[in-house]
Formats: sequence, structure tokens, C-alpha cells
Amino acid sequence: MGKIPKNILAVAALGLLAVWLLPLGDSPNSDSQNAESQVSENGTSELASTDIEQGAKRIVSGSFAALAQAASNPVTLSQAQSEDLSARFTQANQKLVQGDEDQAIEMYKALTEEFPNFVEPYVNLAAAYANRGDLEQARSTLAQGTRANQSTQLLFDSINKVHGALAAQAYKNALESGEVTAEQVSLPTSAQLATDFELTQQVKKLSDALEQQQNLQSAAVAIEPQLKKLKVELQQTQESAETSKLEYQQQLSAMQTQLDAKAQQAELAQAQLSNMQSQAEKAESDLLAKMRIELGNSESALQGLQKQLTELSAQNEDLTRQLVAAQTAAAQVVASNENSTQAPLTTTPASTTPAIAPQVSTEPPKKQPLSENQTQTAIALVQAWASSWSSQDVPRYLSYYVSDYSSSENQSHKTWADQRRVRLTNKKFIQVTVSNFNVEKTTQGFAVTFTQNYRSDTLDDSIVKQISYAISENQDWSSAKIISERIVSL
Repeated sequence: MGKIPKNILAVAALGLLAVWLLPLGDSPNSDSQNAESQVSENGTSELASTDIEQGAKRIVSGSFAALAQAASNPVTLSQAQSEDLSARFTQANQKLVQGDEDQAIEMYKALTEEFPNFVEPYVNLAAAYANRGDLEQARSTLAQGTRANQSTQLLFDSINKVHGALAAQAYKNALESGEVTAEQVSLPTSAQLATDFELTQQVKKLSDALEQQQNLQSAAVAIEPQLKKLKVELQQTQESAETSKLEYQQQLSAMQTQLDAKAQQAELAQAQLSNMQSQAEKAESDLLAKMRIELGNSESALQGLQKQLTELSAQNEDLTRQLVAAQTAAAQVVASNENSTQAPLTTTPASTTPAIAPQVSTEPPKKQPLSENQTQTAIALVQAWASSWSSQDVPRYLSYYVSDYSSSENQSHKTWADQRRVRLTNKKFIQVTVSNFNVEKTTQGFAVTFTQNYRSDTLDDSIVKQISYAISENQDWSSAKIISERIVSL
């Protein structure tokens, strides 16, 4: 007999193994049994083509629902367990390739006990048994694996039916040709039965990723109405924001217009204030000049009066001398008359004491002596007063005066204080220096005469001024307050 082609032999071998394992399936009517029922008495197999077609149809109508239900509950491992399973499975495969079947079988069995839900160790363990010729043990191992995984069992039943149909067809063709015997049929090797664990894991990961993507798509479809609603709300919010922005810009423009008007008013008020300050400074300067003139006139008048007083004193002295001389002459005349008579009469003048007019003393009163501490304290008070004026510190400046101080009788303290506040603060700068001090006691306290140099952005002059201080009873000079100021000379 001639040789059968290798592809036919391979299919026939797989079909034979499938038919041999076929009783594991759920269906009681297998295609191999139908094929055996067609064997004739002379040993020739007659498999009808209709039986093959019916077997294929039964495969198509298999229970996919049960397979889906089994796959919906996959067994998951931790990362450590997955790495351990992969490493040990690879090591067992290496042992099987190297020919150490006993060691490989022991390692596969251990994996099936620890990881019963994974089919790869069952398949390779069955391949190792088949490689040794122990087909019954291989069959038992595969059956154990299918029982451990329901989805695998359903797939295995379906593939058995296909293999049974293919085997029946191959045997029919081979027996009809008469060129093949049972000895020429070879069973599959372990390499053909073995599977790749890593590839299975990759397929599982891809399936999980696909399922996750489908879930995401479903979630996207579910939230699409919410997204539409959010888009509408966002558009409404944007329109509201644009409206609010326009209103805000209009309000801001109106406020800017008002601000510009206020700024113009402020500039006008500032110009008016500067004009008033200039007028006040001019008035102050004019008043000061007028006061200086009046003071000069008063000093001239005083000097004239002092000169007249001196002349009158001299005339009074002359009249007094003349009166004494006249009285002396009269006394001499009386004495002469008495000597010329016989019965002199003794007369006593009513008054022989000349009448002397009172003299007016022009000498200034003697100054009372001062201690060094009193002098330095008085000077320090004046310097502190000038410093507060220079720094334009109104509260400190006013604190050096008595509480009811006023520069004139017709002016209240408040009016005077308000004027001083304006004059101290309406200058860009003020610089007051004092020197040439002269301190003397008064009935109320003491007075300090000094030279005052005043300079600001509007005025620069120098005068001699006197400030009088009052001291309360049993108080130190350092607590004295100003009661009067006057210009001594320009």
C-alpha cells in the first residue's frame, strides 16, 4: 500500500484522540459513535456525509450562554501569585523539553493543586503523560482540568465534536483508498499538546482591556445627557458672565467719569487752597511788617519820651537849685532887716527846708540772681518749643502754652490754636533756630530773650523775641508754660 500524506495523518491522529476522549462531553450522541455504527461486516467504514453535516450543525448550536456565564467570573491572582505561577510553569516546561519527564510531571501536578482554575498546567501534564505512552492518565488529567473550569469544559466538548467529524471523514477516505493501516497512525506528541501560559495571560489582559473600554463607552453613553445639560448650563453661565461683564464695564466707566470730575474738583480746591495760603502768608507777612513798623515807631516814641524825661529831670534839678538859692536870699534879707531895727523881732520862718520835687528814677530794676540749673532749664524749654515748630508737630507745639493762651484779648484760645495749626501745616518746610539767650526772673516765673531765625518755603527773617513763662507754686521750671510772646526788635 502507498503512504498517506502527512496532513491527512495528522488530522486523523487528532481526530482519533478526540474520538477517544469524546465520552467526556455532555452530548450522548457523538459523531464517532455514528461513524462506528456505519462500519460494514467486511470491516469497511461507511460514514454518510449527512452525519458529518449534522455534527457540525450541533457544534454551531452549542451552549454559548453557559460559556459566557463561566467567563464572567474569572479567577484573579495577585501580582506575586501570577509571577510565581509563571516562573514555575516555565521551569516545568524546560524540564519537559530537556527530557526530564518525571520532574516535569511532579511540577505540573503541584501547579494543578495550587492553581486548579488555570488550564495550562493540566494540558502540559497530559502532554507529559501522553509522551510516555500513558494515554489513560493523560485522558484523566484533561478530564480533571475541564471539571475545574466550566468554560474550558464547554470549549473542549465543542472541539471534540469537530474533531470527531474530521476524524470520521479522514478515516472514511483512508479506508476507502485501502492504503492505510492502524499501525501507520501516530498519536500527537507532548509538543503538540503543550500550550503557552504567557500567551494566554496576554489574551486575558487584552480581553480585560476590551471589557474596560466597553464599560467606559457605556459610561460615556450614560453620562451624555448630563454632558449636554452641563454644556447648556455652561453656555448660560457664559452668557450671564458676558452680561455681568458689560454691566460692570458700564458701571466702571460711570465711576471713572465721576472720579475724573472729583479729581478736577480736588485740583480746583487745591488751587483755591494754595491761593488762600498765599494770601494768608502775604497777609501774615504784611501784618508782621506793619507790626514791625509800629514797633519801630513805638520804640522811637519811647526813646523820645525817655529823652524828654531826662530833660525834665535836668530842669527839675535846676529849678530845685534856683529855689534853694531864692530861699537863702530871702533868709538873708530877713536877717538884715532884723539887725536894722531897735526892737528886733524874733521871727521864725515857716519853713527853712527847701521843697525838692521828687525825682523819677530811670535806672532799670536790679535783676534777681539765677542758678545755672534754672538758666539751662529755661533755655532748654525754648529750644524744645522751636524744635516742635520746625517739625510742624502741632500737638507738641501747643503743649508748651497755657491752656487758655491767646495772642490778644479779643481772641479765644481755640481761634488762636486753629490759626497756629494752619500756619504750621501749610508750609512745605519750616526751620526755626534760636540763639543768644538771656534769662531773667519775673513775678510769675521767668522770661527768656533770644534771637529767632525763621525760614520756610515762603519766608526768611530774623528777629529778637521774648517769651514769658509762668510757674505754678511748688513746681519745677521744666513744667513752666508760655503766657506771652513779644518781639523785642527786628
